Amino acid sequence: MPLEPQITALIARAQDPLKIPEQPRRERIELYAQGLLYRIMEVRLTYRFIHELGSKYPQPEDRDKIHLYSDSFWAFARSSFDILGQLLNQTQNLGINESGCHFRTVVDQLKATNPADPLTLSLDAIYNSPEYQDLNSYRNCSLHRRQVYLEGRKTEKDYGTSGYSTGAFLVYEWILCDNPLVVTPTTIQGRRLVLYCNQILSFLQAQIENIIITLIP
Repeated sequence: MPLEPQITALIARAQDPLKIPEQPRRERIELYAQGLLYRIMEVRLTYRFIHELGSKYPQPEDRDKIHLYSDSFWAFARSSFDILGQLLNQTQNLGINESGCHFRTVVDQLKATNPADPLTLSLDAIYNSPEYQDLNSYRNCSLHRRQVYLEGRKTEKDYGTSGYSTGAFLVYEWILCDNPLVVTPTTIQGRRLVLYCNQILSFLQAQIENIIITLIP
């Protein structure tokens, strides 16, 4: 089932006083669930801009645009997990102060209080995954340090039926740095920005859906 119906179904389940007796918790669950829906929409929208811009030969002003869109993507994608943390704080009744609640604080508290629970194990796996850790690095760099390093690469590719060299066309791709937090970034892994952002979006949607379906049974 797509993510949106899962979140909508969670909101409906949370309105049952037998499952969530406290009205303020019910209200906050709906508040943060709706916030999560809109934040994921923003991640998808910024990815669409990245895909459109990254699929054509760039104009001079496109370098600034691709940085703007990718910086927004890192911020929105990473924020989705923090909103998930706020949601979990309410569904699991963790009692974390909302001003200090984010994804890591939720994971840490669940590990301290219920380390063997399947939900705890799933959240800890997300937090320690390469996808989440890399996303966290790109977001921290763009938000607190500098622009994430991107390298434009232009290559010439043949086109035509196999065995017949009928011509060539230029392909321009934005390559994302391997580690944005080092002083001299490298692009050894050849991370193509458009493909990588698509992978992060898929990871985000799949992991959040897997968590949402387990909440308030």
